[in-house]
Amino acid sequence: MIQSDNLINNLEKALACHQGGDLEVAATLYHEVLKYYPNHPEALHLLGVIAHQKGEYKKAANLIRQALKYNPTAAPYYYNLGEALYGQSDFAEAAKSYAECVKLQPETAAAWNRLGLIEQNHNFDLEAADHSYTNALKQKPDFPQALNNYGLLKFSQQKYRTAERLFRKALAHQPDYVEATHNLAITLQQLGKVDEAAEYFKETLRLNPTLPGAQHQYTKLLQDSCSWFELQVALYLLEKRTTTELLNNQITEEAPFMHLSYSSDMKRNRMVAKSKCQELTMTAESKLR
Repeated sequence: MIQSDNLINNLEKALACHQGGDLEVAATLYHEVLKYYPNHPEALHLLGVIAHQKGEYKKAANLIRQALKYNPTAAPYYYNLGEALYGQSDFAEAAKSYAECVKLQPETAAAWNRLGLIEQNHNFDLEAADHSYTNALKQKPDFPQALNNYGLLKFSQQKYRTAERLFRKALAHQPDYVEATHNLAITLQQLGKVDEAAEYFKETLRLNPTLPGAQHQYTKLLQDSCSWFELQVALYLLEKRTTTELLNNQITEEAPFMHLSYSSDMKRNRMVAKSKCQELTMTAESKLR
């Protein structure tokens, strides 16, 4: 049997490999520990984390559940179980795991943030989501993802000035956060700050030229504000993207009325409209499941 010193050494080596990104060697070392200590909770837990990192969410959940049998008060285990369940879109069970995590360790800001996301986007309980984001930011005031998610909650409540403040704060801590940049652009547009909104749309597209919705929204903003010079370039890029999407049988980002506003090609207009109809049908069907 592995002596305790060797066990510690094996775990330390495994952790070093794991943290260094060498998942295969780390997994081998964790399995080595389990040969002699089949119920070793940390080895089971960290094998579950590796499975999650590989996208094997069901396997990850099973391993972490085994670990919890032998260490049922380990808050990080509940958080990582929540992550594995979240990866499987099992949001109800994931929420239970995150809730258990914050019950055991209330300072886990990441778990509060995930709880907020589930409450907002899947349970549609905005009051509970507000509570969770508030707790996340109480524990970690400079948490960009929680600031961005809380901003989205405030935006959905049409509290645009509060949303603006939250998105700006997220970007103060993570300037290249593309989602927060995009969300700030949309919020500024809602507030009538057109010139500043245009700058943030441009920054969004610089950070991620293919971010869904951004090119279309930027082009629409330029149309509405009669920014004719910038509009010509934006329309060219949008049309180029639409061509690629149609050739690849993808749903177009561009809306039919946008395309109609500058194109007299009726065949192409029909293709864009048909693409959007397919998107609406898919959305309706997913809600019925």
